[in-house]
Amino acid sequence: MSDLRVRDLVLAGTTLLFVLLSVVPFAGYQPWVWIPLSLVAGAVFILSGVIDLTDHRSARATLERLRVPVLLFFAVILWALIQTLDGLPRMFWHPAFARIEAPGRMTLDAEISGQYILRLLSYGMVFWIACRLGRQHQIANTILLAVGLFGLLYSMGAVVQVLTGSETLFGVQRRAGPDIPTGTFNNANSFAFYVALCMVSSMVWLFRAPLSADGATGTYRQPIEVTFRMLLLLSLPAGIMAIGLSVSRAGAIVAMVGVITVLVLAYAPARWRALSSRALLILIAVAPVLITLTVAWVDRDSLVGRALLDRVPMYGTALKMVMAGPLAGTGLGTFEIAAEPWKFEELYFYRWDAAHNVFLEHLVEMGPIMALLFWAALLLVAWQIADGFAVRRRDNHYAALGLVVLVMAALHNAIDYPLHRPAVAYLFVLLIGVAWAQSWSSAPKRSKPRRKARSTRPDN
Repeated sequence: MSDLRVRDLVLAGTTLLFVLLSVVPFAGYQPWVWIPLSLVAGAVFILSGVIDLTDHRSARATLERLRVPVLLFFAVILWALIQTLDGLPRMFWHPAFARIEAPGRMTLDAEISGQYILRLLSYGMVFWIACRLGRQHQIANTILLAVGLFGLLYSMGAVVQVLTGSETLFGVQRRAGPDIPTGTFNNANSFAFYVALCMVSSMVWLFRAPLSADGATGTYRQPIEVTFRMLLLLSLPAGIMAIGLSVSRAGAIVAMVGVITVLVLAYAPARWRALSSRALLILIAVAPVLITLTVAWVDRDSLVGRALLDRVPMYGTALKMVMAGPLAGTGLGTFEIAAEPWKFEELYFYRWDAAHNVFLEHLVEMGPIMALLFWAALLLVAWQIADGFAVRRRDNHYAALGLVVLVMAALHNAIDYPLHRPAVAYLFVLLIGVAWAQSWSSAPKRSKPRRKARSTRPDN
């Protein structure tokens, strides 16, 4: 094994440890954890950069394929930084600064926005590392297997949490009752989504042969293969039990959608592969819009409206906030501050720290233009993953995983906000990065045969 290969394995192990263990400190959701996690991600990224210097051709190839999403991502980061600057022309000020006659800027809280920028950058760093390392089949397979096995341990730990009637977590009172497992999240919906991601990873590993177009995948020696299969099979009932006990309706529905989608992609006729990948791509793009508008316009007194509780007025209010401006956005992480003047008496006792819809928050905080650019970067990545599943002849299970994870994220984050949790976001970008890396064909390109030049000599 070459030194470069050893360094790649070290980087893969370090990245995996960081991503999986980031779920331990309250899933990274506490503000005091944001900066340390971002700094650790930065340190891992620096290690990746050192390795890139020794293998610059691989890094250049990845960057060439990712150049448009990377440019869009950095445009969003640059705009988020501009939002925090003081001394901007008055036309860019948020209206709140004009009312108090203070030197204006776009963001309502520069400190919070700065912390959110660090978080967003750290997600991009993990995604880049996954895209680089995921090109190597052995590393991609290890990541998929590790996520599935970790999901088994995490789900079982959450079930034990309920069996023991635990009411505290690391000495902190849990918001959920002793009968509801939340792991280290303290939020049932985000916990259910995290477990669903791990469970789907297990399923994809177990069904990797049917998911591949040619049905051929690498396997371990029989005792090791059987052991992994048994453990990953156990992760399915453990995950289902944990999600069921969490009483998260959205989490249960999204997990069911993920499981069904994996089975459909695995056993649908081969001629449907291209059609199914395009259909899922359309679902990823359209589902958040349809869900958001449907919830915003639903009758609050109807059965559906009562089931959605505060989401109906929240969505309608958030849409009004977007329409009223400012188009420049209110700054990353400032939705709660921006929503304060829009609260009304009926739901004033709710803490509007989130819109329960990540896409609406993007529109409010980034501004519509930057939000669209950010979504365009994600859709370009999704497009390549869908194309990889349709075109590649082997190892299609990685692209299938990417499609399923993107569908689950589009559905769940349109009705809640699991991607607010750094631990969920790190796992999400890790899986998507590996899926994107494996969506490119590894077969050598065949050169076109040269045409024989016609002879100008006359026939004899």
